[in-house]
Amino acid sequence: MEFLKEKEFKDRVLELLSKNGIKAERTIKAVRKESLLDEKLYFDFDRKSGKHTPDLWIDRVPCELKSSGELYSVCRYSKAHLYSYLLQIIYGQCLSYGDLFRKDDSQLITNLIIPDEIPVIGNLEDALNEVLESNDLYKKCMGLKDIKFESPLPCLKNSKFAVLKDGYFGVLWTKISYFI
Repeated sequence: MEFLKEKEFKDRVLELLSKNGIKAERTIKAVRKESLLDEKLYFDFDRKSGKHTPDLWIDRVPCELKSSGELYSVCRYSKAHLYSYLLQIIYGQCLSYGDLFRKDDSQLITNLIIPDEIPVIGNLEDALNEVLESNDLYKKCMGLKDIKFESPLPCLKNSKFAVLKDGYFGVLWTKISYFI
């Protein structure tokens, strides 16, 4: 188990997805749309300018990746930091990608992939499982009717996320549907 930087993590995730027959792309010609969500939900984050693109695209759906290095640098202080950061990614960054690169106007979809384990912090399955529990406060704050987490793999449809492994390298992958 090692700390991976963003580029190393992205390369390993692409390789892992490919080994499992999943086609992912680094970039696609995505049509950026006017946001449906109220811009005032984001305090210091202008979603209309600058580089704001997902790390990967899986079936033309945006995907956010967080490497072990990124997660460790923010979450090494406590379990509360880890949970807070995961919630921030899910209800902030991923939600924004789903909004700006959506397929339709009632459901925003995005993917999140994180390492299954981080040195010092340990296994992230329990933490992710707890964070994915319904949280009405976050839904209300972000103006969502509902949110649904599911495994993107058909064989695990009753799970909230999939675990993909190749030797010592593994990831947790959830598909997030936001209903607005």
